[in-house]
Amino acid sequence: MDTILFFISSTRHTCGNRLEGIYRYARERDWHVQVVERAFHKVNVSRQLDFWKPVGVIAECGSGASELNAKAFGGIPTVYFDADRAIHGAGCYVALDSAKVGKIAAGHLLALDLPHYAFAAFRLPMFWARERCEAFVKAVQRSRRCGVSVFDPGCEQAPDVRQNALEEWVRSLPRPCGVFAANDYVGEEIVNICARTGISVPGDIAVLGVDDDEQICENTMPTLSSISPDFAHGGYLAAEMLGRLIDGDGPRRAFLRYEPGTIVVRQSTRRFAFSRERIAEAVEMIRRRACEGISVEDVASYIGIPRRTAEMHFRAATGRSIHEEIDEVRFTKVLALLKNPRQTLDAIPDLCGFSTGVALRKAFKLRTGLSMREWRARNVPAFAQK
Repeated sequence: MDTILFFISSTRHTCGNRLEGIYRYARERDWHVQVVERAFHKVNVSRQLDFWKPVGVIAECGSGASELNAKAFGGIPTVYFDADRAIHGAGCYVALDSAKVGKIAAGHLLALDLPHYAFAAFRLPMFWARERCEAFVKAVQRSRRCGVSVFDPGCEQAPDVRQNALEEWVRSLPRPCGVFAANDYVGEEIVNICARTGISVPGDIAVLGVDDDEQICENTMPTLSSISPDFAHGGYLAAEMLGRLIDGDGPRRAFLRYEPGTIVVRQSTRRFAFSRERIAEAVEMIRRRACEGISVEDVASYIGIPRRTAEMHFRAATGRSIHEEIDEVRFTKVLALLKNPRQTLDAIPDLCGFSTGVALRKAFKLRTGLSMREWRARNVPAFAQK
């Protein structure tokens, strides 16, 4: 069995999603995938190559990793994943479309119809953060013809220096303001600063991150909205590109981009009038618990008013009935599970809060015109179903 090395620059959840796509292709090729972590230190590349004797390398180095260069890998086929071409030179690359990420972020925040917008950069001057910033600023200015505030020191700062500078910048922003954070780590920093300084999120500042790291997004207060890239597809593309290089029928220089995916909307960008604050909390409660089988009565009880009154206020605030909101969350989960080729159809009803499989199948057919099996066949890429 041939071995390929997958160098990763951190242990973040995104690496697990990337690995899912890499493993998917590796099974087709009967590869052994050996993960080499370099979270907090540089890796001795030559030792890893001597020990594992890989037929190919995938190097994820979105945070730099200058030691993972073409010279270090010699003639071994190599694909760089989310890496800066200015650091690693000519070669084969697969990267998230960060410009499209910036445009999607602008579209989401512009829909909130706020008078001001802003971008906060990562703690290191990374190429992907720069691309996101440039696309976001252009999209906002094109739509609103207004200035956009940007926090970008342009260099790495000591943690306390960065926190002080970022807090001063957040305090100075005109309000209300929509802030696009370079990633979820930065989004978390901003939400925490707002909590510490008494700035309302999303009332004064709406915050959107990138990566949909659930450990971060579900545990900030309020929870953090985030763009969820299709890392698994990116992983598959990187492995597929490496396979072609190993076979000798792939270009020695190539650059592919994978899609940003969807936005997971949480409390940090869900804005309502102050008088409807309880409705906003109910929407969040539905997002968290819809798949547990909650009812309209449960939501009305949570709001603390009679069902008919709750329905009236809920529709006025959201444009949907409580039942429609519950259904929307459940079907979003159903579609996400259907996209996972390893998820059995029989388990989906229980995972999504439906009382029976018959109830889900009937509702799914009514909504899409297809059975779940037909929907999966049409909407899940062929590579994912292998």
